[in-house]
Amino acid sequence: MGYFFRPIGIDSGSGRTPLPQVGSGTKTNLFCLASENMARSRVTRRAGQPERTQTMSSVEVVIRESVAADRQSLMALMIELQDFERQFADRALPDRAFAAWYIDRLSRVVEENEGSILVATKDGIPCGFVAGFPEEEPELRDWYFYVAELVVSESDRSRGIGRRLLLAMEDAARARGLKRMGIGVLAGSDRVHRLYMTLGYRDYAISLRKELP
Repeated sequence: MGYFFRPIGIDSGSGRTPLPQVGSGTKTNLFCLASENMARSRVTRRAGQPERTQTMSSVEVVIRESVAADRQSLMALMIELQDFERQFADRALPDRAFAAWYIDRLSRVVEENEGSILVATKDGIPCGFVAGFPEEEPELRDWYFYVAELVVSESDRSRGIGRRLLLAMEDAARARGLKRMGIGVLAGSDRVHRLYMTLGYRDYAISLRKELP
């Protein structure tokens, strides 16, 4: 997706609306603009285990939490995404220096804001990831889960992996007591926009840019 987020700091002061509480008082993680009756798809899942599904080629895809060893793979995926999105908007040169800076920044912001990075693996190799964190919506005095990045390797697109990653993040949101999701899409990226619409997301806001002389 590559529609990067507004960095925020979650704190309990300054009159901010507290995050919903779950169970023994653990803060929830999530964000959004799709309602609770979001589309669901079948997945073989056991309690406490990563999500598993089959791609069209019958290769098992596992979705799990990201670990430090994934950094190089996430960088490679970010380079692919940056290159893809250059057809829709100005983007920094998609090289390793950019990818290292971006992934480290993304990881830091996700951690600081109690978010999550989920990775899809095929035969143990990362082929996509989704990252997001809770964000406050002051106008509603509420929280939603903001999906900052959703990336699938070019060779694995159109196989349902992006859909699976997004649904897994929705599950994480529900588990934390949040009821709404939010995600951005670049103008002109119609295929990605249609995917989000099929999952129950609806247009919510338009972000504008202007180049100053």
